[in-house]
Amino acid sequence: MDGLVLYARRELALIGVDKEEIDNTIAVVQAFVNARDSGMSAAWRIAVLHDLLRFQPLSPLTDDSDEWMLIAQRELFDTIDEDIWQSRRNPEAFSNDGGKTFYLVSEVKGDYRKYYYSEEKNSATPGRNNGSNGVETNSQG
Repeated sequence: MDGLVLYARRELALIGVDKEEIDNTIAVVQAFVNARDSGMSAAWRIAVLHDLLRFQPLSPLTDDSDEWMLIAQRELFDTIDEDIWQSRRNPEAFSNDGGKTFYLVSEVKGDYRKYYYSEEKNSATPGRNNGSNGVETNSQG
């Protein structure tokens, strides 16, 4: 058995995880070990898996309409002034203009939101973030 598998099994047992949960987690650790990563490739895979398992995008959100779903139309709700779209790639990203700009729920503070500009649909800009050019605005107008 690989050292990482043994280490993981022991650490999980020390915090009182039950056998079935240990076995399930060890299966994931074993899959990682089987990929035979080392050095930088292991660090890269860990970072990518961390983001994917948290439903975080690996590249900037774009204004591609396929990335956004309309979840509330102002015509149907008396309580909202604007349509609301949610990102299909980042569940905490919301937009009022179909994805051209967006804000993250975790960054809303009272009436203030930090808006980001989405990448253009055909942009070749690489990256691993949610957007750029954050602008704080008052969501009330």
